[in-house]
Amino acid sequence: MKKTISIRNILLFVFYFVLFEELFISFFDKLSVIRYIPDVLLIICFLFSIKGKANEKYLKMMIPVIIYFLITLFSAIFNSVNALLYVWALRNSFRFFIYYYLCSKYIQKDDVLKIIKRIPKIYVINFIMILIEFFILGYRRDTLGGIFGFQPGCNGALNIFLVAVTCMVMSNLLSKDKTKNSYTGLLFIVFNIIISAMAELKIYYIELIVIFILFTLLNKFSIKKLVYVIAGILILTLGSRLMINIFPEQAKFFTDFDSLVEYYNYTGSEMNYLIGRGTFYDQINRMFFKDNTKYRLLGIGFGNAEMSSISGRLTTNFYRRYGYLQYRNLSSSMIYLETGILGLISYVFIFIAMLIQTIKNKSKDIMVNKYKMFNKLFLVILIINIFYNSTSRRDIAFVSFILLAFFNVLANKKEETTNE
Repeated sequence: MKKTISIRNILLFVFYFVLFEELFISFFDKLSVIRYIPDVLLIICFLFSIKGKANEKYLKMMIPVIIYFLITLFSAIFNSVNALLYVWALRNSFRFFIYYYLCSKYIQKDDVLKIIKRIPKIYVINFIMILIEFFILGYRRDTLGGIFGFQPGCNGALNIFLVAVTCMVMSNLLSKDKTKNSYTGLLFIVFNIIISAMAELKIYYIELIVIFILFTLLNKFSIKKLVYVIAGILILTLGSRLMINIFPEQAKFFTDFDSLVEYYNYTGSEMNYLIGRGTFYDQINRMFFKDNTKYRLLGIGFGNAEMSSISGRLTTNFYRRYGYLQYRNLSSSMIYLETGILGLISYVFIFIAMLIQTIKNKSKDIMVNKYKMFNKLFLVILIINIFYNSTSRRDIAFVSFILLAFFNVLANKKEETTNE
């Protein structure tokens, strides 16, 4: 029992640590090495976990991850990737799946309830930090991250946090398992709109539309649901006007479909050629694969496009030459570049498999069904973000995967036989 509690507490610590680590690093940049603390703790948890008897239920859950692992291994062997670079790439891509597995196995129902209860408090802290960074420190756009700091790109992590809160609110609205925040939770979405406008998170508006559409399709019609949808449309309208007031140049994004397409396919200028969200496949084929079938299937090798800020040995020659293209800013482009179409498909299928597993659950438990709805909404957004940014490969993914594991905890713990 002591071992179980120890692993459990470490996993919970990682969750809270990741929420605030980037804010600390933003103030004390020389201490960026603390980003590797979760890795060390995760290794410790994993080593202790494999000493016990494996639970077949949790291993089946990891089959899609194993398939992706085998493809990365074959890709590395096929392209003669240096073993050290391969191990580094494993760290960058697989630590979150291991965390998901361990959270599903060791986290308890009480832990889930405590985290859910604390999220509104964390949200308030985040909002206060947003106001301080925006009005006092003067940060804008992709340097405005609240508790996720104020370094370039931090608003990607902020976006995942906002989406997670939104999915929680929506899953709670029609649930019979009401909390005192069931209806006032809509205020969080209003504040999310304000935050996304300040951080120029245009993607959040698209994500919110997707969430409302899914929310409408996945629930039976009712007047209450109709009221929520109408409220959502009003909130979206308010948010778009607010962003235009803060950043007038964004008016076209909300009024011109061509501008939206141009934004998604943006590849920079001739002097700063970037990999576009909607064009990564064609660009990588043309620039690196030269339409070679074997590269299109397995990429240039898992680990051959990696980099590291802590060791030159972990930074590849490929990155030194082509890193300016910022291919690592997209999970989709990075995965396709290193492991080809087989790697990208198998990676996306991991999330689809989680979605299928969630949908197949037929529990009548009210709380389980509430987090079933959360997973369905959140997983769709995470799949979208694979092709929009790199958050599925960054530390914020620890937060994403523990929240996804809540459903497994609630659905499986009742029938689980402890073997430790």
